[in-house]
Amino acid sequence: VAVLSAAAIAQTLLLLFVQGRMMHMGSPILDSIFRFFILALANLTAAGLGLAVSCFARTSYGAVVAVPILLIPQVLFSRIILQGNADNPLPSILEKLTITKWTYESLLSLRFDGLLWLTQLKCFSALSLGLAAFLALGAQAPTSAVA
Repeated sequence: VAVLSAAAIAQTLLLLFVQGRMMHMGSPILDSIFRFFILALANLTAAGLGLAVSCFARTSYGAVVAVPILLIPQVLFSRIILQGNADNPLPSILEKLTITKWTYESLLSLRFDGLLWLTQLKCFSALSLGLAAFLALGAQAPTSAVA
Protein backbone atom coordinates (compact mmCIF):
# COMPACT_ATOMS: atom_id res chain seq x y z
CA VAL A 1 0.00 0.00 0.00
CA ALA A 2 2.89 2.36 0.75
CA VAL A 3 4.41 1.74 -2.68
CA LEU A 4 1.03 2.23 -4.36
CA SER A 5 0.50 5.44 -2.37
CA ALA A 6 3.82 6.81 -3.61
CA ALA A 7 2.93 5.82 -7.17
CA ALA A 8 -0.51 7.44 -6.83
CA ILE A 9 1.02 10.69 -5.59
CA ALA A 10 3.62 10.70 -8.38
CA GLN A 11 0.98 9.95 -11.05
CA THR A 12 -1.34 12.65 -9.74
CA LEU A 13 1.44 15.25 -9.62
CA LEU A 14 2.50 14.34 -13.15
CA LEU A 15 -1.10 14.53 -14.39
CA LEU A 16 -1.67 17.93 -12.82
CA PHE A 17 1.68 19.23 -14.04
CA VAL A 18 1.00 18.19 -17.62
CA GLN A 19 -2.56 19.47 -17.44
CA GLY A 20 -1.36 22.82 -16.12
CA ARG A 21 1.34 23.13 -18.80
CA MET A 22 -0.76 21.96 -21.74
CA MET A 23 -4.19 23.34 -20.90
CA HIS A 24 -3.12 26.58 -19.19
CA MET A 25 -5.90 26.25 -16.63
CA GLY A 26 -5.40 28.89 -14.01
CA SER A 27 -7.17 28.16 -10.76
CA PRO A 28 -6.96 29.30 -7.15
CA ILE A 29 -4.34 27.51 -5.07
CA LEU A 30 -6.96 26.01 -2.73
CA ASP A 31 -8.77 24.46 -5.71
CA SER A 32 -5.48 23.03 -6.97
CA ILE A 33 -4.72 21.51 -3.58
CA PHE A 34 -8.16 19.91 -3.34
CA ARG A 35 -7.90 18.70 -6.94
CA PHE A 36 -4.60 17.00 -6.06
CA PHE A 37 -5.99 15.32 -2.94
CA ILE A 38 -9.20 14.11 -4.58
CA LEU A 39 -7.36 12.70 -7.61
CA ALA A 40 -4.70 11.05 -5.46
CA LEU A 41 -7.38 9.53 -3.22
CA ALA A 42 -9.35 8.32 -6.26
CA ASN A 43 -6.15 6.82 -7.66
CA LEU A 44 -5.41 5.05 -4.38
CA THR A 45 -9.01 3.81 -4.05
CA ALA A 46 -8.81 2.33 -7.55
CA ALA A 47 -5.51 0.69 -6.58
CA GLY A 48 -7.27 -0.73 -3.50
CA LEU A 49 -9.91 -2.21 -5.79
CA GLY A 50 -7.12 -3.75 -7.86
CA LEU A 51 -5.50 -5.17 -4.74
CA ALA A 52 -8.79 -6.72 -3.63
CA VAL A 53 -9.25 -8.31 -7.06
CA SER A 54 -5.68 -9.59 -6.96
CA CYS A 55 -6.18 -11.08 -3.50
CA PHE A 56 -9.26 -13.05 -4.50
CA ALA A 57 -8.17 -14.18 -7.97
CA ARG A 58 -6.99 -17.77 -8.01
CA THR A 59 -4.96 -17.20 -11.17
CA SER A 60 -3.56 -14.20 -12.99
CA TYR A 61 -6.02 -14.93 -15.82
CA GLY A 62 -8.90 -14.69 -13.33
CA ALA A 63 -7.67 -11.27 -12.24
CA VAL A 64 -7.41 -10.10 -15.86
CA VAL A 65 -10.98 -11.25 -16.54
CA ALA A 66 -12.36 -9.65 -13.35
CA VAL A 67 -10.91 -6.20 -13.99
CA PRO A 68 -13.12 -5.24 -16.99
CA ILE A 69 -16.16 -6.67 -15.19
CA LEU A 70 -15.49 -4.26 -12.33
CA LEU A 71 -14.41 -1.29 -14.45
CA ILE A 72 -17.26 -1.24 -16.98
CA PRO A 73 -19.86 -0.32 -14.31
CA GLN A 74 -17.56 2.55 -13.26
CA VAL A 75 -18.21 4.05 -16.70
CA LEU A 76 -21.77 2.87 -17.34
CA PHE A 77 -23.16 4.13 -14.06
CA SER A 78 -21.62 7.57 -14.26
CA ARG A 79 -23.76 10.68 -14.47
CA ILE A 80 -22.21 11.51 -17.84
CA ILE A 81 -23.56 8.32 -19.42
CA LEU A 82 -26.81 8.03 -17.43
CA GLN A 83 -27.80 11.69 -17.94
CA GLY A 84 -31.48 11.95 -16.91
CA ASN A 85 -31.69 8.31 -15.81
CA ALA A 86 -29.25 8.94 -12.97
CA ASP A 87 -32.14 9.92 -10.71
CA ASN A 88 -33.97 6.59 -11.11
CA PRO A 89 -33.69 4.40 -7.99
CA LEU A 90 -31.54 1.49 -9.24
CA PRO A 91 -29.02 3.49 -11.32
CA SER A 92 -28.75 6.01 -8.49
CA ILE A 93 -27.85 3.31 -5.98
CA LEU A 94 -25.34 1.69 -8.34
CA GLU A 95 -23.80 5.05 -9.17
CA LYS A 96 -23.14 5.70 -5.48
CA LEU A 97 -21.02 2.53 -5.36
CA THR A 98 -18.58 3.76 -8.00
CA ILE A 99 -15.31 5.60 -7.55
CA THR A 100 -16.04 7.79 -10.56
CA LYS A 101 -19.21 9.26 -9.04
CA TRP A 102 -17.45 10.67 -6.00
CA THR A 103 -14.41 11.88 -7.93
CA TYR A 104 -16.55 13.57 -10.59
CA GLU A 105 -18.82 15.19 -8.00
CA SER A 106 -15.85 16.58 -6.10
CA LEU A 107 -14.14 17.94 -9.21
CA LEU A 108 -17.39 19.40 -10.50
CA SER A 109 -18.00 21.30 -7.28
CA LEU A 110 -14.49 22.75 -7.50
CA ARG A 111 -14.84 23.90 -11.06
CA PHE A 112 -18.28 25.49 -11.15
CA ASP A 113 -19.35 26.39 -7.64
CA GLY A 114 -16.12 27.23 -5.91
CA LEU A 115 -15.17 25.11 -2.96
CA LEU A 116 -18.23 23.54 -1.35
CA TRP A 117 -16.95 22.15 1.94
CA LEU A 118 -19.83 19.76 2.62
CA THR A 119 -19.64 18.27 -0.87
CA GLN A 120 -15.89 17.86 -0.58
CA LEU A 121 -16.21 16.21 2.83
CA LYS A 122 -18.86 13.83 1.49
CA CYS A 123 -16.70 12.89 -1.51
CA PHE A 124 -13.51 12.44 0.53
CA SER A 125 -15.44 10.32 3.04
CA ALA A 126 -16.96 8.12 0.33
CA LEU A 127 -13.60 7.54 -1.35
CA SER A 128 -11.86 6.90 1.98
CA LEU A 129 -14.59 4.44 2.98
CA GLY A 130 -14.20 2.69 -0.39
CA LEU A 131 -10.44 2.44 0.08
CA ALA A 132 -10.85 1.07 3.61
CA ALA A 133 -13.44 -1.45 2.39
CA PHE A 134 -11.23 -2.66 -0.46
CA LEU A 135 -8.20 -3.04 1.81
CA ALA A 136 -10.26 -4.86 4.46
CA LEU A 137 -11.74 -7.11 1.78
CA GLY A 138 -8.28 -7.89 0.47
CA ALA A 139 -7.05 -8.68 3.97
CA GLN A 140 -9.88 -11.21 4.35
CA ALA A 141 -8.89 -13.11 1.20
CA PRO A 142 -8.13 -16.80 1.58
CA THR A 143 -4.44 -17.58 1.76
CA SER A 144 -4.69 -19.96 -1.19
CA ALA A 145 -5.40 -17.11 -3.62
CA VAL A 146 -2.58 -16.05 -5.94
CA ALA A 147 -1.62 -12.41 -5.37
